[in-house]
Amino acid sequence: MSDLSWDTYADLGAVATGRLGDMAGDPRGNFYVDDVGFAAHAGEPVRPGRLLRVAADGTVGVAAEDIEFPNGLAFVDDGRTLIVAETTRQRLTAFTVADDGALTGRRTYADLAHLVGEDARPDGIWAAPDGVWVATTTGHTVALVRENELVTSVGTGTLAPIACCRDGGDRLFVTLADTGDRPLGEAMAHKAVRTTVAPLDVTRTGDAL
Repeated sequence: MSDLSWDTYADLGAVATGRLGDMAGDPRGNFYVDDVGFAAHAGEPVRPGRLLRVAADGTVGVAAEDIEFPNGLAFVDDGRTLIVAETTRQRLTAFTVADDGALTGRRTYADLAHLVGEDARPDGIWAAPDGVWVATTTGHTVALVRENELVTSVGTGTLAPIACCRDGGDRLFVTLADTGDRPLGEAMAHKAVRTTVAPLDVTRTGDAL
């Protein structure tokens, strides 16, 4: 039996306004967490979310307001830039990370409705040397984007891509959701989603998964 046990590192209960989502950490010891603001799958009304910051000493604060359905998070530029997927705004938003962990210089990193397609709504993202991979859920596409540029994209057929990650080599692993032709939110509410993981050789993009 393992002697390992869980302990509380930071309590976000006094700050969070809704469900918490993804988390990413920077080289300075800061953790950034999605505060979605509402439970979409439970039918709660849409309201803006936020990004919360857990500092290296465990203190918690609000790093950014007015994030519409904050989702995937990733750092680029050696931790100097934080990218967040805004699902309902259909875009990736970038922030410059200051030395004290504050987020400044909010800007659009990639307008996915324009670059990928009108149904592209980002979920999980993954930073790569040549850009940011993004799973577009209802867009049925996994795309590699750089700032305001589509590098390449891969179709996922009838399946909704909800997350992706590289293995350190040439493979991208994509989590795919089969909703049985139901809208994703409805399928989640009825626990009618089946998921699979598919590998993609990123040296051979252009083919559908």
